[in-house]
Formats: sequence, C-alpha cells, structure tokens
Amino acid sequence: MGFLFEAARDFLQAARYFSMAAEHAFRLFAFGEAELSGRRGLRMLEAAPQDANSADNRQDLERSLLVTLGNSLLAGKGFGTQEVRNILTRARQLCVGDSPRLFAPLWGLQTYFVSRLELPSANDIAGQLLRLSENSSDRSLRGIANLGAGVPQYLSGELKAAKAHFERFQDLDDPGLRASGARRFGLEPEILLRAFDARVMFWWGYIEQCRRQTDEALLMASELAHAPTLAFVIAMAATTEQWHANVDRVDELAKELVALGAEHEMQVWLTEGSFFEGWVMTQRSKDSNPGIDKMRRNLAGYAATGTEMYCPIGYAILAESYRVHGRAAEGLQVLDEVREKAWWAADPVIYATELVRVEGELLAATGDTKGAEDKLTQSLEMARRRQLRPSELRAAISLSRLWKGERRQEACELLSSIYESFSEGFDYADLKAAKATLESDCG
Repeated sequence: MGFLFEAARDFLQAARYFSMAAEHAFRLFAFGEAELSGRRGLRMLEAAPQDANSADNRQDLERSLLVTLGNSLLAGKGFGTQEVRNILTRARQLCVGDSPRLFAPLWGLQTYFVSRLELPSANDIAGQLLRLSENSSDRSLRGIANLGAGVPQYLSGELKAAKAHFERFQDLDDPGLRASGARRFGLEPEILLRAFDARVMFWWGYIEQCRRQTDEALLMASELAHAPTLAFVIAMAATTEQWHANVDRVDELAKELVALGAEHEMQVWLTEGSFFEGWVMTQRSKDSNPGIDKMRRNLAGYAATGTEMYCPIGYAILAESYRVHGRAAEGLQVLDEVREKAWWAADPVIYATELVRVEGELLAATGDTKGAEDKLTQSLEMARRRQLRPSELRAAISLSRLWKGERRQEACELLSSIYESFSEGFDYADLKAAKATLESDCG
C-alpha cells in the first residue's frame, strides 16, 4: 500500500504504511526489510507537504519511524553504530517532557551506550528510565528499566547494586507478557534479568546455581522463539561455559548462535558465535593458526559493529590462547592493542581482572617473573575488591604456581583459603585445577 500512495503522491499516507510495514518486518526479525521500510517512510515524510493542523501527528509518525529504524539497526547491524545514536537522539528530541513515548528512544540509547561500554552515559539514562517507570503498573516497562539500570552496574563490577535490579524478575516476570514485551523493546526483559542474575551468582562463586538459572533462561528464550533474546542468552551461556573450558558445550552453543545470527542477519551474534567456534578449534587442534585467525577476524568484525561489550573478555581469551600454544610474545601484542581501546582508559569493566591476570601469565611465560608477580597480585586484589570469586581463584592458582619455590607456604595458604571458600561447583575446571595444585604442591 505504501508504494501505491507514493505513486499517487500522497506522501504522508505512504509514510504511514511504510511505518506499519517496518514494524511488521521488525516483529518477524526481518531487520533488513524493517530498515528499508523505515528509511523509505522517512523519505516519504520528508516529501510530504507541511500542514500546521497535522504537525503533532507528523511528529508522532516521524518518532515511530525513527524508533523502528533504530531498533532494526541495533538488532541487525550492531548496537553501537553512530547512526543508531543519531536516529534515536532525534526520536528523543521529538518527545515532549517526560512523555511515556520517551521511553522507547531512551531504551535504544541505553543499549547503544552499554554496548560501547560508555558506562557513565549509560548510568545517566538508566536513572531516567527508572524515573519514567517507577509509578507504572506495566511489568515489561519496569523490567526493561531494571535491566537498563543493572547492566552498566554489572559491567562496572558493582555486583550488589546490579543484583538488586536483576532479581526483580522474581516479581515482574509474567509468561503471558513475554512475547509482547519482546516485541515492544526488541529484547524480553525478564528472561534477560534472570540470565544476568545468574551471572552475578557465577561471580559470587555459586557456580551450580548459575548454571541452573542460565539453563532456565535458555529454555524460556527457546520457547519464546524471539531471535534477539535467544541469541543474547546463548551468548551469555557460551561465555560461562568457555570460562569452565567446557569445549563440547561451547561448540554446541556457538553453532546455535552462528545459525541464528546468519538466519536473521544479526551481525553481532554471528561474529561472536564465530569467535567461539575459533576458540573451540584452538582447543581441538595442535595447529593454533586456523582457530586463532578465526578468533581475531571475528573479534574485529564484532568491534566493527560499534559494539564493545564482549571485547574485554574476548581479548583476554585470545591472548590466553596465544599463551597456551607457546606464542606468548603475540599474546602480549594483543594486550598492547587493548590499551589503545577507549573502554580500557574509561571506567574499569568486570573482565579487567582477567586481562591483567592473562598478562601476568604471559609475562611469566617470557621469563619476566617480577612483572608476572606484579600483574597477578594486581589481578588478585582487583578480584577481591569486586568480589569476583572465580577471578580471585584463577589469580591465586597462577600466583601459587609462580611462588611454589621459595614462597611455597604462602602460595599454599593463599590458594587453600580461596578454594575452601567455595561450597559448590567442584567438578568445574578451575576448582579441579586448584585441588590438583594443592594436592601436588601442598600435600
């Protein structure tokens, strides 16, 4: 219908139909089609004659087109492109005061800033989202506001504050509202609140609880069949399983993520899934080149979307892969690249502890014992300060191996105290490694 009205030169009516077409395509995860319809609708609106009597309706239509276009670009092209910011900033400007219509462009901008790890800006918008939602009876709206507030706190390592938002899924989740919430916001809030809450449990050392809750979120996302939400949860699950060195499970999740990203042209998830596939290759082959090349290529592709959220742990995994395969100098070059990233110089992110630990391991591999000890001690202190117990355990394992000569007793006391603080997850890789080190060096 939009083309018919365009041919008849009724551009305003054409814009309305292209807006509806864009919204319909977005709901079907046809993000490329949604983008095309949204752009065409905006061109029709620009061509339509100005009419003072319909100025408000025209602004509403422009805002709707911009929000749909912005959300389509977020899902398809990447969360952090400058065009997304420009589009959603314009949509925000078209909202008067604290109108409920302000929520959608604010949420899109929040996604933009979080994905780029511009956490102060994300926290500022989070406050606005919470204020707009605080008196609302709309569960999905309150859920997305709590998600928007919790994620930047989580990424900054403020886990207690983040969990206060994430655990709201317990009273906000309504299975009957999940589909409509996902359609409105591009992501289903309560499922993601549950998944992020599981990640906090992971960092606090409740490894089995994390896995159970993550599996619940995966099942819910699969049943909902909302592609962006499912991709997000798969990526989170794969990140957890990679930490545990569960190669087969990462392989399964990576294949699912790549397939989903390819089917719906979601570039962020396609590249992240391909990165995981590269890591699996490095674990299964003595020839590290194909896997590492694939990791490097897809980490660069991921960052090319403007999205940075996975990059800190991605670079840590890449550098560690170089070390495991006896290529420490190249691993250190990767970390030199990290220091040039804007997110490294800004507020610290949750995976900074792992980047510092990996640097210590790489320095140890090159024979720089003093440099290695400094970095590993720094990683341990950072993990303790933020209550990142899996990171604390890893740093302690690394230090105990470095100290097993002259400082053997100190190494044993350090590792033993951290190992004994865990109450579950003893069949996972790092806890098994800690136990083996204690038995071999401290028995």
